[in-house]
Amino acid sequence: MKIGIDVRPLAYGITGNSRYLAESLRILLKKRKSDEFFFFSNKQIHPVFNDLLSNNNITLVIEKRMIPGPLYLNFILPSRIRNNKIDRFWGTLQMLPIFKLGI
Repeated sequence: MKIGIDVRPLAYGITGNSRYLAESLRILLKKRKSDEFFFFSNKQIHPVFNDLLSNNNITLVIEKRMIPGPLYLNFILPSRIRNNKIDRFWGTLQMLPIFKLGI
């Protein structure tokens, strides 16, 4: 299964959202080794979370240009999800794109 995850909270260092997400991912990645994970973000992941990126079943999809979060979420992310043929998507900030994703 291809699982897409909005990892934008991991771009800001240790915050409440990023700590919750990082700890959840550490457990999830151990339990779902046969799944393929796609980490989506509009910014680089903060170095404090580099341990999460060392798993072989992770593909990091980072935007090369600066795009504000709401624009990224609603206009860029849906095409990244379609292009990578994601089966499930976890919107970690309790937000999903306004357009239907079809997943």
